[in-house]
Amino acid sequence: MSLVSAKDYRSLLEIIDIVYSVQDRATMMYAMWEKLEKLIGISSAVWLPMDSQTRQFQFKDHLRYRAPIKPVFLFTVYYDLPPNSWTPG
Repeated sequence: MSLVSAKDYRSLLEIIDIVYSVQDRATMMYAMWEKLEKLIGISSAVWLPMDSQTRQFQFKDHLRYRAPIKPVFLFTVYYDLPPNSWTPG
């Protein structure tokens, strides 16, 4: 018994191909989100990078796919850690 149909499997392979073949991060993310929307019905998505050293969100580098800016900003403000409040390890 297969849990993934042949059509869905091809769609997953197309997403993997996008990830490996598209060099520009923003272009890759938008293309991936479009495929995921068709495959699983996502209606919006956000890419919100975080600095690995400070653990601070990099709001200026965010990407949005059909997501309003206000909830993204509020998420950033609510979940962002104060500087120097996190130590690795």
